[in-house]
Amino acid sequence: MLYVVVFTTSSILLSVSYRFSPFHPLASYPGPRSWWISDLQLVHLAMSGKRHQKLHQLHMQYGPIVRVGHNTLSINSLSSLNPLYGPALSMEKSDMYRLPGHRDVMSLFFKQDLDLHNERKQIWTKGLSASATKNYIPFIEQRTWELASYIERRQAASKEDATSLSECFSHWSYDLLALMAKGDSERLVLTGKKGMVAIESKAMVKYSAISAAMMHKRIKLNNDTSIRDLSSYLLEESLSGKSIPLPDLEVEAATALFGGGDTIAGILSMVFFYLLSHPQYYKQLYDVLRAEFSDPMEHLEGSRLVGIPFLGGVIDEALRLQAAFYFPRIVPPGGVTIDGSFIPEGTIVAVASYSQQIDPKNFYPDPLEFRPERWLPGGLGPDTKTDRNALLSFSMGHHVCVGKALAYQQLQYVIARLVLSFDMSFPESFDKEAFCNGILNKRTVILEKPLLVRVTRRPGAEIPDLK
Repeated sequence: MLYVVVFTTSSILLSVSYRFSPFHPLASYPGPRSWWISDLQLVHLAMSGKRHQKLHQLHMQYGPIVRVGHNTLSINSLSSLNPLYGPALSMEKSDMYRLPGHRDVMSLFFKQDLDLHNERKQIWTKGLSASATKNYIPFIEQRTWELASYIERRQAASKEDATSLSECFSHWSYDLLALMAKGDSERLVLTGKKGMVAIESKAMVKYSAISAAMMHKRIKLNNDTSIRDLSSYLLEESLSGKSIPLPDLEVEAATALFGGGDTIAGILSMVFFYLLSHPQYYKQLYDVLRAEFSDPMEHLEGSRLVGIPFLGGVIDEALRLQAAFYFPRIVPPGGVTIDGSFIPEGTIVAVASYSQQIDPKNFYPDPLEFRPERWLPGGLGPDTKTDRNALLSFSMGHHVCVGKALAYQQLQYVIARLVLSFDMSFPESFDKEAFCNGILNKRTVILEKPLLVRVTRRPGAEIPDLK
């Protein structure tokens, strides 16, 4: 027994000593030395929701390439995007993308064989193509009218004469994705039941159970749906002639809820937080929308929404400031050179997306401020810099989010419908500082404090009174 203890202790000491030694492959890269022992600091930061801020601080202290683990580098360089995420090297996802519990299940989001990933991605791409998403427009319209109706209803029932817009968005996004995925949902926005991550931060277990039940119900329906939904593509045979196994379908359903539900809800909350924090932009957005849609009740045609640059600027600016996600990759055999620095094979690397998105080299002036006009022609003046390549909210390259186009479609529609329907403001009780301190970036944007707003229906907005 003593031999085992001595051997184990010696092995740990030798391993730690090697990680601090000049012989370690990453010895030349600077960083906080206490982080080199293990990846526990990164894990802790990920759980805290403040990883992006701490990594930015480290880059300000140590430079563009920082060693943040025994085998991990954070890179703050725009020129690193193509080598890390582009098609030339096709870097593999790190073990951060392992399915919780390490189940032997294949899913698009989680780590898997590249050939299997490509085959599954083709299915998702088909279900999220331009022709397919046209079928989802009635779903979006239906659920958004319900959202508008119940924002008013919840405010009327509130003692503060206000409502939690973030909670409404959480319920709406779950309802919409459930409807799109299986043609039905629990209609949380109507019932007021609690939603997902935006309400309950430890929700991965709930996701698995809810999504599995949802998929089982959809399978029983088979083709008995009035409109082709997203699940219909997943239930078809793949190009290889095989059907997707049930465990895979369950996880894919969770992926859809997570990526298309909570992520969209968090972004919508941040869009309205910034707009209401800068009322001049809320008014400007209303004016350009009203110029395009004279009747606030008319159908919001997607091509017309896309043609409103300021609406796109509002969305991109909120993404730039708050969608600070983390996309680690594994350097392939032969290593890679970034800005003249060689990184050996097997190293975990990730671009510091938040640092890139607030870097004055990429966004100038006022890189820390919400200035949606920076995305318009002419930007913020003759010295303006707005580098769209540095906006990494949906990743890029081979693993770019397949639902990116649909996400923009949802964001444009909901923002336009609500701005055309309501004048909004913060109630006197709303604490902006507390709200900002409670914004967490984990696998999505999580809000610890509710986004309280007060709405007033605009003239001409005849919102259906849905029961």
